[in-house]
Amino acid sequence: MQSLNMNSLFGGLFIFRNKSQRYKVSKSDFYEGKNFLANQSRLLNLTKNLRNTNEISTDKNIRFYGIDFGQTVKDAIQHLGKPNFTSRRKSALKNHKLLFYRITICNINCILQLHFLKEEFFLGVIEVKNTSNKIHKEITDLVRKKYQVEQEDWVGTLRDNENNTLEIKEGMVQRMTYLSGNQAIRNEIQSHVEKINALKEKHGQLNHDMILKMI
Repeated sequence: MQSLNMNSLFGGLFIFRNKSQRYKVSKSDFYEGKNFLANQSRLLNLTKNLRNTNEISTDKNIRFYGIDFGQTVKDAIQHLGKPNFTSRRKSALKNHKLLFYRITICNINCILQLHFLKEEFFLGVIEVKNTSNKIHKEITDLVRKKYQVEQEDWVGTLRDNENNTLEIKEGMVQRMTYLSGNQAIRNEIQSHVEKINALKEKHGQLNHDMILKMI
């Protein structure tokens, strides 16, 4: 497996305590709760060309953990191995498939999300949670070094010659979001977003789950 200072995959369950009793979070709820596109506003934002004062260009092709945009689910599994979890919930995007992997970066636990539309990889997310600012900097320094970003402590959006983007976001949850620049993919996402908005306007108070059943 090719990687940038990253170790092999690992598994496990997260256990929480409440009133002296132990409860196991179901594997499905844990991973489905992290689905980046479960939030409709994020789906909408994928189709917007928002101005970002921190956007810079890179001559290096943006790749997600050794995987190129447009590669298939089969390609990803051959590269990364069996996923820790495959989403089964209905998505706002038709022909959408989502794989999750748990990895370590700089000895920190991370979650990878690989999103596919019609079997083509178009969106990748690396999420790092509850770590110190020092660890955040170590991880983003690796990204800056890989894409030859000269500005120290820079965060924002990188864009390559194929219009692929990598957004680095810091906060309580550090997240790096990789998005394909394929215009056909972006147009299809926009089409789905417009359909969702039309249903919202038509049915007003219908909740998200009910809308998903209609499209």
